[in-house]
Amino acid sequence: MTLTTKLVLPDSRVLAYSEFGQTDGSPVFYFHGSPSCRLEPSLIGEDRLRATGLRFIAIDRPGMGQSDFLRERTFTEWPNDVAFVADALGIERFGVFGNSGGGVYAAVCASRLADRITSVVVVSGAGPMNAPEVTGNLPFANRIFWLLAERFSLGLRGLLKTMQKEGKASQAEELRKMERFLVAPDLAAMSEGDRFSILQAITRECLSRGTKGAAWDARLYVRPFGFSPEEITIPIRFFHGEQDMNVPLALVRSMVSKLDGASLTVFPQEGHLSTLCNHFEEIVETLVSGQ
Repeated sequence: MTLTTKLVLPDSRVLAYSEFGQTDGSPVFYFHGSPSCRLEPSLIGEDRLRATGLRFIAIDRPGMGQSDFLRERTFTEWPNDVAFVADALGIERFGVFGNSGGGVYAAVCASRLADRITSVVVVSGAGPMNAPEVTGNLPFANRIFWLLAERFSLGLRGLLKTMQKEGKASQAEELRKMERFLVAPDLAAMSEGDRFSILQAITRECLSRGTKGAAWDARLYVRPFGFSPEEITIPIRFFHGEQDMNVPLALVRSMVSKLDGASLTVFPQEGHLSTLCNHFEEIVETLVSGQ
């Protein structure tokens, strides 16, 4: 069982994290998607995580999982939280791994903690989810999610509540529901082994203390980010599935073009979730080579 540790921050908030991989390995902070939580690395599998020789530290963002909500937060508070956890663990330098919505959090750490970061990897990374590259390239269900995030937060919380209640039908039935917003490679990846039940557990844990934190997190992607690409002075390595219908490849290409030294690897046969699951070792090798 994955153990959870809770730290009390200087502002009295509780921040929760879990560790995966090798306890004595090179440290990497893992930033989960939106909505998601610190348990997300479980989708990869503990054996594969240990085989990297790395120590992954996955933190619940405020209001998600077991971390306390932070009123009026933006992306720019996150580096302070990460630095506090690193200091508490006696870690001076570390890698950063951002998956999906965690990509923006990886980028803001690259802008504010450059002297402590050894390398940055972003997988299936989200960006401004109301950008022109996004709005015309999403399935209807995904467009609704971001429209609610931008214009009707209470509606988004209602949608998130329905996610709390899912999971009572069979796996086959639940996967059929997911066809509305996931492509075939994602559904195939989630069908392997116990991955689908892990995904459900991640969602339940994310929303275990309510929907406020996840809804606030989502709205940040359709608001000004509070930092600019010009502030990022270290290279970011992006990995993305060409078939991704949650974060269109066109958006990622646009983001990469604005970042000095950034690189992009595209997997033609992958979607949003399958990229992480099917190419983890290749991605991590790039992360390790930067340390």
